[in-house]
Amino acid sequence: DRFDGRLTTLSMLAAWIVTAVVFSLLIWRIRRLLRPDAPLGRLEAAAYGLLLVAGTAGSTVLFLGAIPWVYHEAYAWAIPMALGSAYALLGVIQRPSTNGLIAVGLFTTGAVLSRTTAGWAVAGAVLLTAVLLPRGGARDRDPHLWWKLYAAGLAPIAIGMAVNWAKFRHPYLFPIENQVFTDLNQHRRDAIAANGGDLFSPNMIGSTLVNYFRPDGIRFTQAFPFISLPGRIPPSYGGGFIDQANRTGSIVMFMPLLVGLTLWGVVTTYRRGAREGARLLRLPFLGVLAIPGGILFYAYIAHRYTAEFMPGLLFGSAVGLVEL
Repeated sequence: DRFDGRLTTLSMLAAWIVTAVVFSLLIWRIRRLLRPDAPLGRLEAAAYGLLLVAGTAGSTVLFLGAIPWVYHEAYAWAIPMALGSAYALLGVIQRPSTNGLIAVGLFTTGAVLSRTTAGWAVAGAVLLTAVLLPRGGARDRDPHLWWKLYAAGLAPIAIGMAVNWAKFRHPYLFPIENQVFTDLNQHRRDAIAANGGDLFSPNMIGSTLVNYFRPDGIRFTQAFPFISLPGRIPPSYGGGFIDQANRTGSIVMFMPLLVGLTLWGVVTTYRRGAREGARLLRLPFLGVLAIPGGILFYAYIAHRYTAEFMPGLLFGSAVGLVEL
């Protein structure tokens, strides 16, 4: 036990390296889909390099690494695991293989065991692919692909549920009402009562959407690096009862390049008449886009939760830049 509490920083460094590698691989896989015959010029190569820097050092990923503690470590691993699941699933859709299916299962399991929201979202994308994968392509090349995808999606969920049940006697939640802090803090008990017995409520959507996307969610200072989180605590909008709120930045203001490219990536992927390569991106992209759904209902607002958007922003910005 001499290493207890002393490996977090090394773990997060490893997670950052995995994020950089998976993001790089994803960029090239998307390029081969959308621009298979185009020669690679220096400008395009430099643009991909800048995107890699923006994704790993100009985003919430950097914020996570600045504070090495377990809450950030969970997100540091959830990001590459979810992104890796989408990357591997895209490869299986293109060209089914045993190694690809194993990669889907392993990355999805890693996501489930890091963050339930990330894991269940990408597992859902795997299961949806098993249902919607059209005939005439990958399904005909491997007639057993559908049940293999079901296994790759359901096994990680089962593993995550087993671990959570052993710890908390619940398949996916943790008993917030039994935390020591809940006994000590009246405001926490009031929040649980106001939100129907836990900290998840539709009334929170107004507060979370505004605070995570507001156009003034940033603060400029005279001290290096001259950019900081907003000075005020996120307020409540629409009647939501917030349990806890920390200074929280807007993803629109802190990551404008990634957000802008992702919006164009969504248009490229889901517009009517999209090219065949873009259509293959739809289900893996949908899985990472669905990850933030959980925090939009959560009565706790913090800048670390913007990490929920990162897999979708990394995937979407790669699509948008390749298309541009």
